[in-house]
Amino acid sequence: EDFSNRADAGLVAPVSPSPPELVRAVAEVLPLAAGDVAVDLGCGDGRWLVELSRRWPGCVLHGYEMDAGLLDRARQALEGVEPAAQLHSSDLFEADVSSARAVVFYLFPQAMERLRIKLEAECRADAAVVSVGFRVPGWEAVQVLEHGKLRAYCYRIPLRA
Repeated sequence: EDFSNRADAGLVAPVSPSPPELVRAVAEVLPLAAGDVAVDLGCGDGRWLVELSRRWPGCVLHGYEMDAGLLDRARQALEGVEPAAQLHSSDLFEADVSSARAVVFYLFPQAMERLRIKLEAECRADAAVVSVGFRVPGWEAVQVLEHGKLRAYCYRIPLRA
C-alpha cells in the first residue's frame, strides 16, 4: 500500500516496538558522549531514549511522537532519566535535527526519500543515522545490525564540501 497518497499521510511509521536486543546493540555502536544530542523520530514508547540514556549518560535526548498515547508511555518510561529527555508532540518532519549527533527512526519505505532529503539538508556533517527495518534510498550503510529478521541500518551523513 502506498501510504503517501492516503488522507492520513501523516502515518509514516509502523507502531512496532523494536526488540530490546536490537536497541541495545545499536546503542553500543553509536558514537555518542555526554552533551551530544540524540533524536528519536517517532519515539513511540521511549525505549530508544531510555537505552540511549543508560548507555550514554549525559546525552541530550529528544523524542518526537504524534500519537498522544505513545507519548504518555514514553513520558512514563523516561521518568527519572537525567538529564530529562525532551519529548515533542510533533510531526517528525518538523523535528529539529540540526545539532543531532545521532538520529534514530523506524519508518515505512514510502517516507524514506522525504526524510533523507531533510536529514541531508539539516543534520550536522558526519551525524550517525540509524534506520530500523528499511534502508535509506541512495545511502550506503556503514554497518547493519540484526535481531531475528529485523535489521538496523547504520549510516553517516556525508561530509559536506
